[in-house]
This record gives sequence, structure tokens and C-alpha cells, in this order.
Amino acid sequence: MLLDQLLRGVILPVPDVSWVTGGINCSLSELRCSSVRMQRLGVTDLAPGTLLTARGLSATCEGRWSYKLTAWPHAPAGSGGVTAIGGAARLEMALMPSAAVSTPLLCSNCT
Repeated sequence: MLLDQLLRGVILPVPDVSWVTGGINCSLSELRCSSVRMQRLGVTDLAPGTLLTARGLSATCEGRWSYKLTAWPHAPAGSGGVTAIGGAARLEMALMPSAAVSTPLLCSNCT
């Protein structure tokens, strides 16, 4: 399929994320998604915007994880590698114009 051929070899970097839960600092870093697949992409006119619909999405993501106690002596602590495989049957994204990015065209003395 053409979409699979276009996406073959694509590696998507994912921003690092960290959070604190129950006094433990947790993080995911160095995430990269590959083996990206998409079965079908549709475009629908919404006037004044556009709706993109992707179907049959899947990817494999790999990265690093870590955790440590927030308070000194920061134990327990640990880290390792993570591999996640997942997908979505359908993903929709509406693209709509925003007044903040539109530029009015003014014409004085136009004939």
C-alpha cells in the first residue's frame, strides 16, 4: 500500500515526559516511534476548515524509563528500557482557521 511505503523507515521522536506521583519522580525519555503504519487517510471539507481522518494506525515505540524517590536519599530508584506497541482504529483531526493567524487584506484606492 502506498501509505505504508511512504511511512516505511520513518522514525518519530517523542518529547521527554516526567511526573511526580506518590512522592516518586517518574520519567520517560529518548522515546522514538518506528514501524509506523496507516491503512487509509481521508480528507473532508468542513468549510472553513478540513477534517483529516486516519484509519488503521499502528507504531512501535522504544525508549527509557526511570523513577526515584523525591526525597533524599532518593531510594528506591530504578531505570530501564521500554518497548510499547499500539495503535488506533481511527484518529480524527479538525483543522480550523483561527482569527489570530488570519491576515485581513485591506485595499485603499483600489479600482
